[in-house]
Amino acid sequence: MDEEPFMTFFFSCINVNVRGVPQSFLQGALASLRGLSPDLPDCQLHIERICRSTAATTPGSLEMYDTDIVSSANPSFAVGIHIPKRSTPSDATSDVLKIVLYRDQDKVEIGACRVATKFLVDQVNLGASVIHLPFIMRKGNDDPPTIIKPIMLNPKDPCIVVSVMRMLPVPHPLMHTQDLLQKAYSFPGLKHGPPRRVAEEVMEVEYHTSVPKVFLQHMHTELLLFTQLWQIRLQNERKRQLVFDCDGDALAAGCDVFHVAIVEARNLRSEGIVLAKITDGNNSPTPGLLNPFIKIEFGETEKPLVADGPPPSTPMEYIGRTPTEMSTCDPVWGTHRRTSVASNPKFTPIKENNQLANSNAPKIACSYSIYRRTHSQTNSKGVFHFDVFHEGINKTIEVSVGHIIVPWRIIKMKSTSMDPEATVPDAESDFVFEVDDWVPIYPHGDRRSMIGDVEPVGEIHVRISIRCSRARFEFENEGRLGPFVDQTPLFRMADKTKDHELRKRSKKNTFKLPTPTETTSIPTLVEHVTMLESYLVGLERMLEEVGIRDREHNWFRSSKEKKELIVQPLATNLHLSYFRLFEDIPNRPFAQGITTFRGTDLLRSLGSNRDGPPLDAVNSIQATISCGAPTAHALGLDKYGLLDLEDEMMAADPNGFDKAKHLYIYRKILCTSQSLSVLMTSFMASLEMCFTLNAQEGRLMLEQWSAIGYLFEWESLVSSQGRELRMLSDSWVAIKCLERFVFQFEQKEERQSFYMTTSPDSKDYIIHIPLDSVYFQALPGKLQQGQTITVVPVLFSQGINEMQSFANMMGSSGIELQHKINQKSFRSLESYVQDFISMQKNLDVSASVSPSESLKTMSSLLQSETMANAKKNTQLLLEASDIVRLLNGGRVTFCKSGKDRTAMSITLDQMRKVYGTSSDTAEIDELVKPIASIMREFGVRIEIAEKNIGTAKYSFNSLQRKMLPKMYRPPFNSIQGIGAKGHT
Repeated sequence: MDEEPFMTFFFSCINVNVRGVPQSFLQGALASLRGLSPDLPDCQLHIERICRSTAATTPGSLEMYDTDIVSSANPSFAVGIHIPKRSTPSDATSDVLKIVLYRDQDKVEIGACRVATKFLVDQVNLGASVIHLPFIMRKGNDDPPTIIKPIMLNPKDPCIVVSVMRMLPVPHPLMHTQDLLQKAYSFPGLKHGPPRRVAEEVMEVEYHTSVPKVFLQHMHTELLLFTQLWQIRLQNERKRQLVFDCDGDALAAGCDVFHVAIVEARNLRSEGIVLAKITDGNNSPTPGLLNPFIKIEFGETEKPLVADGPPPSTPMEYIGRTPTEMSTCDPVWGTHRRTSVASNPKFTPIKENNQLANSNAPKIACSYSIYRRTHSQTNSKGVFHFDVFHEGINKTIEVSVGHIIVPWRIIKMKSTSMDPEATVPDAESDFVFEVDDWVPIYPHGDRRSMIGDVEPVGEIHVRISIRCSRARFEFENEGRLGPFVDQTPLFRMADKTKDHELRKRSKKNTFKLPTPTETTSIPTLVEHVTMLESYLVGLERMLEEVGIRDREHNWFRSSKEKKELIVQPLATNLHLSYFRLFEDIPNRPFAQGITTFRGTDLLRSLGSNRDGPPLDAVNSIQATISCGAPTAHALGLDKYGLLDLEDEMMAADPNGFDKAKHLYIYRKILCTSQSLSVLMTSFMASLEMCFTLNAQEGRLMLEQWSAIGYLFEWESLVSSQGRELRMLSDSWVAIKCLERFVFQFEQKEERQSFYMTTSPDSKDYIIHIPLDSVYFQALPGKLQQGQTITVVPVLFSQGINEMQSFANMMGSSGIELQHKINQKSFRSLESYVQDFISMQKNLDVSASVSPSESLKTMSSLLQSETMANAKKNTQLLLEASDIVRLLNGGRVTFCKSGKDRTAMSITLDQMRKVYGTSSDTAEIDELVKPIASIMREFGVRIEIAEKNIGTAKYSFNSLQRKMLPKMYRPPFNSIQGIGAKGHT
């Protein structure tokens, strides 16, 4: 994003000699006892840019800036002021800077000066590095005169010294950024040497939304195929067991539907049955009434084995029974609502939405649907058998009243035994058999059905309909979805060793991956399909939200949104930051003397300063990514994280494996979306720096990445206790699975977005990065020809808050996980160092600094890291940071929210860079801690805290601050105190 040009100034005072706050004798004595100088004032500059409009219709403006607070009579302020370099009006007094010096203890104004902004702009454009402004001591309420031209000052005159720093924001030719926050500092040099000038920048990046959008689209496609796989398994199992949710599903699956309903009965007689006397409400006997119910059976006649053989049998299957109607000879079952029928599981009591399409009958309670594989071009026949019973008192006796046999027949083709004049039913008709009539009941043992000479003992109103499917009954082949539906990196465990072990056990049949069998539980399959379908819906909603944010350039997810499900794929508080150390004496432009890849075009894209004096020379630059932990807050952190689910999969039976696997997949998608956004940001920032270095250094970095991969270190500050332990579990898997991503470059003349594909062997995801010809031609030949760059992620974790203190004290089991993660990452880092050394020998390049010594230090630190000797091993984090910087790797620091503990770590790392020290000694405590405190209180990190919670304070209270290691403690003025909400 284009940023407004600005001027950077540092201020110091000469001959001002500010006096301390007047004190009584007692106050002075107490100050002396505390080791404080009673005469030393705390001073701060307040700068106002006042713009008066020359037009009556245009309002003026006021911009205000503050420096840090310094205890000195003639203070030099470390915090620089960035002032927009706008066009100034012809009237110099219409745009002025008012610089006021205050004594902070009592807010007394010591003096001030006023200077025309146009005068400062002119001096900067002329190349001035220092500007002296007369300082007017406060006398009355009058403002000092406005300086519009140079003024001669005597050596003893009080003045404000304005030091000019010429810098531009770090250019971004390959990615878009926005909402730049920046600060510059001038810290005292060592042994009275020149001041150390540094600058920090923090910005939002496009990859916050563009990466999740691309990744979620790809994951949705894979999850959709996986869901279809389970839908096929469910449908095939329904066909095996002939169990469907409704008649329509059965017909679509190639099954015929037999529907039977018992509506009511009438004129039931109790001849031959001894009935107990039943009394009415007046205790008068009512003999002859029954307690009737009906059992239903279904039978299909078998095909004859030989033409002249015995008649085929009709095996019967029990379907179900009606409820019992009490004391009646005219029961009505069709409106009974308390049915509790124990039926064969393959016969489904009909539901309201199960009624056949052209049936106008009212909803019947005692209704059943029977499904069978359709006989495509074959006739079939069979019977329905209805047994009527009387239920004795207390349900102890079942007395047969009579029965009904209703034959059915389906004719699809003529047979030799049929009447030549008979017609075959229309193949397009909905029903091939229907009965809706009163059917007589005959005494049990009489084989007559609807016609007979024996007097019936009652009648039943039955409805029977048969509907044949026009679909072919067949099992769907799972292979049609492809050979790697559940073998892509999404479905593999993050730890390749563990994943290999799982698949090895599967091949030996000691651990069976789930496959549908005839004994598979349909409710279990339904549960799996329902779960996956809900995940698909969730991803679609998230994709929609991410797309909206991407279009609106809303590239920020605050810590307050941690638990909102719809934004879980977005990294919390993702920011790209740079820390630049400038040369002690600015004597050359940033790009002077550097051979670039494409001289003129590239230098123009990097923001040269040809229209004015040269920029201050940069001694070194380092990029760091900051964010919240890549975890799924909205899915809960009480029971498990991704690592726990991996362990559950390793130990589970097939059904438990599937359930854990589906939970794992969904959670992994959300966590990996976050970690991939961070990876992409880091890699592109590193790639941009390759192109801004001289040709040899940039090419060597690219050669290194193509040969041994891009080293990407994550520094975790989450504790190994409670919910943060689950965050660490999620984060480790989300980081480790980045091994399955590779980068590949493509040449594109127009700027296009990256895209993602799955490798042909389904083992990796490929991130395709388009580059225009200027940058693509600068790549080593192998990368131009399509060679990929692998990713080598490592995670070093050390909790630093009060919960980690508690875990160390109690010997929490989470410490073991933290130690295992550090051990595995150390082995990966050690292996990378060996590859790096071998690569240097092959390329005949000598390294200026070897990381071997730091590796030895890390090894000893890890060996002492045991549960018995648990402590906050922050030195491990410092050593890892130094090694990764030496190896041209990317770095990211995270805590729970990415704004509090993260700020403490990043400012510590930056300030170690100022004086080039890496050991945790008294030198650091003396030099770095005060400097880090300035950055923590007045730098960009506290602005990020304000951006999240609306207050320029870190979310620590006094006790939490005290529990942090010394080097990670913020100044008291920068914490919320007792009102801290715990967003750290």
